[in-house]
Amino acid sequence: MFFPFDLFLKERLSVTSSIISVIGGGVFAKCSGDYAIVISHNPDNGTSRIKLPSGAKKIVASGCRAMVGQVAGGGRTEKPMLKAGNAFHKYHVKRNYWPKVRGVAMNPVEHPHGGGNHQHIGQAITVRRNTPPRQKVGFIAARRTGRLHGQAAATASKAKKRKKLFAEKSWWMNILKHMT
Repeated sequence: MFFPFDLFLKERLSVTSSIISVIGGGVFAKCSGDYAIVISHNPDNGTSRIKLPSGAKKIVASGCRAMVGQVAGGGRTEKPMLKAGNAFHKYHVKRNYWPKVRGVAMNPVEHPHGGGNHQHIGQAITVRRNTPPRQKVGFIAARRTGRLHGQAAATASKAKKRKKLFAEKSWWMNILKHMT
């Protein structure tokens, strides 16, 4: 069980559920696996700087209270959903954008790509930027379409690999940094 403490804690300490005002409920670092870090204190004006999970730094009153530690349930999003039922329950409590039905699977009254005797779009899918609503579907103001060839394909592939490698490396570095 966590106990709240004032933010007059030693610096570089992980805290959770930091409170924006001295009286009230916690508002920062409340999601599963999140934590905020106390960066510094300014005893002259009674403020503390904390680093939020987003990377943003926030100045709060040092009299605010926080719980030391990390919120339980870290890595929740890494587990695969495996079933449509799990996806249903995930998005049911959030907002209505699941399941995502393709336009070609709809009727023509429901989508510009709908209808026909087999599932095909039937016209160019690139549309102008100033296309009116309800027609503005597909590739909106596309700079180019089609498969990437030559140098563009090589550059895109290299950037994708670099992004994946950086994500894995930063994840491990973050764990190692906070274990010491």
